Amino acid sequence: MTPQNWEDFSRYNKERAEQEIRRSERLRDMIRQAINQTTNDLNAQHNATDFALRKRIHEFECARDELEWQKRQTEEEIARLLEDIAGSFLFLLAFILFLFLLLIFLSLELEKFISLFQNWL
Repeated sequence: MTPQNWEDFSRYNKERAEQEIRRSERLRDMIRQAINQTTNDLNAQHNATDFALRKRIHEFECARDELEWQKRQTEEEIARLLEDIAGSFLFLLAFILFLFLLLIFLSLELEKFISLFQNWL
């Protein structure tokens, strides 16, 4: 091998090595970009999932609060109705007692009237 051949061969090897270095740098850049893009995609997915979860939790809490309010309202309405029923029942008992006393009174008055009428005849 002549020095010229050696120099040409060395230059060729150097150029190939530099070309491989540039290809390697481009490949590293592409890998870095892919990693960055994947990281960004994962962050976007994380944010979207986190938002959806927080939204669902909020909807659940609103629904729970609404149901608790409806339960309280229903319980209060039941209590009012029971009071009304109890009041109506007491009124009905008082009315029945009044009618019973009226019946006794009228019965006694009728007996008096009949005895007076019989005495008059």
